[in-house]
Amino acid sequence: MFRIPRVSISMRELDRLKCIQGLIDKQLKQKAVAERLGLTVRQVRRLVERYELEGPRGLISKLRDRPSNRRVKPERAEEAFAIIRAQYADFGPTLASEKLLERHGIEVSNETVRKLMIEAGIWQTRAQRNLIEYGKPVAFYSDKHAVFRVNKAGGTRGEGITQFGRALHDLNIESICANSPAAKGRVERANGTLQDRLVKELRLAGISSMAEGNAFLESFRRDYNARFGRAPASDQDAHRKLIKAERVRIDDIFSWQESRAVTRSLTLQYDKVVYLIKPGPENDKIAGQHVTVFDYPDGRFKIRY
Repeated sequence: MFRIPRVSISMRELDRLKCIQGLIDKQLKQKAVAERLGLTVRQVRRLVERYELEGPRGLISKLRDRPSNRRVKPERAEEAFAIIRAQYADFGPTLASEKLLERHGIEVSNETVRKLMIEAGIWQTRAQRNLIEYGKPVAFYSDKHAVFRVNKAGGTRGEGITQFGRALHDLNIESICANSPAAKGRVERANGTLQDRLVKELRLAGISSMAEGNAFLESFRRDYNARFGRAPASDQDAHRKLIKAERVRIDDIFSWQESRAVTRSLTLQYDKVVYLIKPGPENDKIAGQHVTVFDYPDGRFKIRY
């Protein structure tokens, strides 16, 4: 498996690509292609020459690879990250971004700070931190909601499991869906209690933002467990520490993954966007094959084969 360099391509550029390919395959005439693309025959010939010289990339706007005028300069990003590592390594990206501006006069977006911290391995999502700190359970007990299993007949895609189920499988956690009415009722009663009690407790505490709500959850959890918790039959902690292979792949495991077919022109479509894979000896051989798209919570995006 290797990572595939990619270039996004607009629907207009994709139409241009298909027309030029049809012209080269002698399925279309120059005049017809020129009319469809709103170009002259001479311009079409130039596109054919660029396509034959550079491949599909030759048909993409030359402005595509130019750096944005709004991008953070490398030296500015390095300065910001040096401060983060020295003073705000235990901060979340949003708070770190705020302090960079308030105390150091450095304006960097939350998303940029998040990417810098993730790449350096000093910030992880809440779910990832919990897994690393407490370990993983042997099994996960749930109802039969579509989040946990594929319920629709004939609705399976890819491997026939949900994204949640795939993550459990990757972590070697067994998924157990409640089958009996009594078992399902136990799950529903707990959900009902949380949905009723938590909402009212939030109101009484005067909480009106997500940040305040997240900060309140820890005290609510302690109070809830003190009221409704029951001593287990065994006090043995059955959580298992993540093995090295799981820690290395933790970002991939928590990403959204989908399979996509690559066309002969090395394009694929995902989330209403068409991507062009850079032609080359390694990538040319995946034309007509399936690749896996990794869509990460922090906005990163990778294609692997």
